[in-house]
Amino acid sequence: MKTHLINNANSKDLMIFLLGWGMDYLPMVPVVGERNVLFVYDYTDLKLEFDFSKYKNFTLAAFSCGVFMAPFLKEKLPTVSKATAFSGVFELFNPEFGLTPEVISVFKGITLDNYMDFRRDYLLDTQSELEKFNKHAPLRTIESSLAELDALERYDKTFPKTGYPFSRVFIGKNDRIIPAKNQEKAWKDLKPEIVEGGHFLFYNHGNLDFFFN
Repeated sequence: MKTHLINNANSKDLMIFLLGWGMDYLPMVPVVGERNVLFVYDYTDLKLEFDFSKYKNFTLAAFSCGVFMAPFLKEKLPTVSKATAFSGVFELFNPEFGLTPEVISVFKGITLDNYMDFRRDYLLDTQSELEKFNKHAPLRTIESSLAELDALERYDKTFPKTGYPFSRVFIGKNDRIIPAKNQEKAWKDLKPEIVEGGHFLFYNHGNLDFFFN
């Protein structure tokens, strides 16, 4: 795994943010706000190298397949006071709750020629969001993303029996990657909050303060 730390606050508080497939920290830079955030991404391997001892109070956020990965990483992470899920489910490869076979096929068919179309058609909800995302696009190669997808499918075969204690869930009502109705079924016991947006729902709401304040 890869990590990137953004230190915006002179405090002992740290948000650990598990990002989604094919992501790095760059698309999140515009929405961080005044907080310390450790972004974790690229789950091709499960090695996590970070010294958490400089911080005292931890929260966790997870986006997309970061939600799926949270149970795998639970023992590697410090205890958190609260955990919030965005656009993700534990049963990522279950078509009833997570990705449909059609979307997985789209993932596997991504090339340099159609990657921009993928962002427009599946990831973002509006043209202005797409333009903003493209200005802060992740610096991941297609090859890296496909290798990560292979790893996620392998992990799915050994999914931990215990999940992760998420206490709050946000779903973009126009999500075209993991359909909102699937996510609602997956999180029915937590009463998920449906908000404006597609799969990458953050640009619709200013910055992360919308979700955490």
